[in-house]
Amino acid sequence: MPPRAAAALALLQERIEAVAAALLPRRRWRPFARGRIEGVTSAAEGISHFVYLATRAGQDRPVSLLELEAQAEVDKFAVLVLSAWRAGRRLGRASAALRRRLFERVRYHAHLSEAEVARYRTANRLAAGYARWLERRFLVRADREGLLAELRASYRRGGAEKLGYLGSRGWAG
Repeated sequence: MPPRAAAALALLQERIEAVAAALLPRRRWRPFARGRIEGVTSAAEGISHFVYLATRAGQDRPVSLLELEAQAEVDKFAVLVLSAWRAGRRLGRASAALRRRLFERVRYHAHLSEAEVARYRTANRLAAGYARWLERRFLVRADREGLLAELRASYRRGGAEKLGYLGSRGWAG
């Protein structure tokens, strides 16, 4: 990754964590409260789209809309999980509740075309399976460094490789 892109990503992570910290107070940590989670996930999704497109453009690599949406779904989960750890919270069952909230209780806007809904559903399914795999592999052991290394590695994958990787993790017990 080019040094400027790496610096931008580091700055972006700091900004996202600052937004998340503001929306998810430490005293009474209620990550699933309506309004809070939507604010964080909305910000994370927009930032994810921008950074992913910029990173791929900087590498002269193409990006599909499905890839873009799948990465944003993973990023939303990661931002909330990392914010919880930053606040000193152990996730335990809360991670599964977060995953269900993000990936199972989903509604799509009525104005979307069938193709758009199909793309969003596919991205959601890929990210949900990957999030479940991340829980089993890293979150139950509170392995923050392992989680970060995995997220970085999956982020660097692109196109069909990324989508296949996310899908394979979703099928891995």
